[in-house]
Amino acid sequence: MHCKTFFLATLIACLACSKDAGEDLTSAQKKAFQDHMHSGMSYLHEEKYFKAAQKFQQAIQAVPRSAEAYYYLGLTYAGQNSPREARKAYVRALDLKPDFAQAHCHLGLLYLRQRKHRDAEAELKRAILLKPDLTQALNGLGELLNAEGRLDEAVAAFKKVLTLSAGDPEAHFGLGVAYKKQDRKRAAITEFQQTLASDSSYIEAHFNLGNLYLRLGDHDTGSKELQLFEKLRAEREEIDRLRTFALTNPKLAAAYYDLGLAYSRQKKYADAVKAFATALAIGPPSGDLFYAQGIAHQMLGQLTEARTAYLSAMELNRDWAAPHNRLGTVFAQGKLYEQAIIEYSRAVAIDPDFVEAYDNLGLAYAQIGLDDRSVTAYQEALRIDPEFIPARYHLGLAYARQHLVVEAVQTFQRVLDLDPNFTAAAQQLAVLHASKR
Repeated sequence: MHCKTFFLATLIACLACSKDAGEDLTSAQKKAFQDHMHSGMSYLHEEKYFKAAQKFQQAIQAVPRSAEAYYYLGLTYAGQNSPREARKAYVRALDLKPDFAQAHCHLGLLYLRQRKHRDAEAELKRAILLKPDLTQALNGLGELLNAEGRLDEAVAAFKKVLTLSAGDPEAHFGLGVAYKKQDRKRAAITEFQQTLASDSSYIEAHFNLGNLYLRLGDHDTGSKELQLFEKLRAEREEIDRLRTFALTNPKLAAAYYDLGLAYSRQKKYADAVKAFATALAIGPPSGDLFYAQGIAHQMLGQLTEARTAYLSAMELNRDWAAPHNRLGTVFAQGKLYEQAIIEYSRAVAIDPDFVEAYDNLGLAYAQIGLDDRSVTAYQEALRIDPEFIPARYHLGLAYARQHLVVEAVQTFQRVLDLDPNFTAAAQQLAVLHASKR
């Protein structure tokens, strides 16, 4: 469901619940409640828990008997890792609306995380009784049953989820765990593979796959899966640490900047954009922040936003070559090569040793058929760094276009001397040797 449609449907339900609770709301109260709930859910979706909590508390002040406001406040506290406050909010929601299936579900999940299995089972089963297609409750119940060794019941719960929501990664993972405990290794492997097919970030599936392959004697595959798990776990721990620091320091722009850089390193550019936007909202702005934001936008293909960010970085630091180079790549992506050449030229004017900018300048000249100028740019890059392979390879291509076969052969051979695995250079070399026969 589209986000705005979801918000509207939720708000209508909230108002209906308030009326059922006997609230006699004025138009002003309805609007205030609606505005606070809408803002709170937006902040919750963006994981801005401090602001979300404020908005839901304001919604409760406007409509004190709103079960939904307490429920969303509970979700917010859970996101903040404040289980005691989350429990209070869920319980209050259920006092106001005893048949609130989602509140029973999340209270049950909270108890499950606290290993209060009896209480968790009661709440999750109550949620399922009220709403039999509530997959989150069924998955939670299956996890609980797995933990208690009630494996046949767990299998049934997860299979029920998959009949309701094919490809659900939680259900596939839980089913894999159950099969693994039943020593059904091949069946478990299939489920963990299905988990990753649905959600590649589900790193625990790699851990289980690694162990299963080792138990089956496939040591190469098992070791690769476990190495991948360790790499992904380290990345997740870095993000978790930085997110926690940012959430506990909501007015510290540097915390969100560092979080954005970590997301970018892990190629999670959409998350990086959000983190950088939060840092900019906190302020003050900096050239580094705009530059990092521009890269994230550019990697998402959002060229207009990237251009704006790079220009902002330049405004704050006029003697910085890097934003000019990156802006040149934006223009090149848009096939605006003349404008790209202007930006690359500005970059090397500011920093005469900017190897990548000279290489990019050569590529832009090549795109408009000025191979003589492209050769000069590549040669300048190699004067600065003789082992910069991209410029040497591009120089070979320029020579080949100019039918300078001897120079092209020597250049591609030098690329292979530097990197014997550079297959594109080997292919070009083979073509040139064939043309001389």
